[in-house]
Amino acid sequence: MILQDWFSLALICFFGALSPGPSLLVILAVAAAQGRRAGLLISFGHGLGVLFYAFLSATGLSLLIVSYENLFVFVQILGAIFLIWLGLNLIRSGLYNAKVNYRSSLNSFLLNHQLLSGFYLAILNPKIEVFCLSLFSQFLAPSQSNLTHLL
Repeated sequence: MILQDWFSLALICFFGALSPGPSLLVILAVAAAQGRRAGLLISFGHGLGVLFYAFLSATGLSLLIVSYENLFVFVQILGAIFLIWLGLNLIRSGLYNAKVNYRSSLNSFLLNHQLLSGFYLAILNPKIEVFCLSLFSQFLAPSQSNLTHLL
C-alpha cells in the first residue's frame, strides 16, 4: 500500500475510535461509578477486543484474497454498502435526539474484572467485526504481501 492509503486507513480508524456509541457510554459509566482505574482498565480491555477483531478480519480477508478472489470482490461491495448504510444511520441519528436509558443494562453488565469486561464489550458487539471487515476490504489487494495485510 502507498503512504496515502496507510494515512487514510489510520484516519478512518481514528475517527471510528472517536465516534461515540454504547461502548463509550458503558466505559464512561464504569469510570464514573468505579473510578479512573476501572475506566482505564475497561477501556484497555475494549481496545484489546477491537484489536482481536481487526486481526481476525485482516487474516481472514488475506486468506479470502488468496483463495477466492471473486468472493473477495463481493465482500468489498458488501463492505462498501455497509459503510454507506452506517454513515446514513449516523447522520439520521444525529438529526433525532433519542434518549436511551443505559443505566439498567449497565448494572447487569458490570463485573469485578473491568479488563475482561471491556474485552467482552468489544467481542460481543458484532458491528465491530462487520466494520473491520468492511473497512479492511477496501484497502487490501491480492498483490499485497501477507505482512502488509497483517500490518
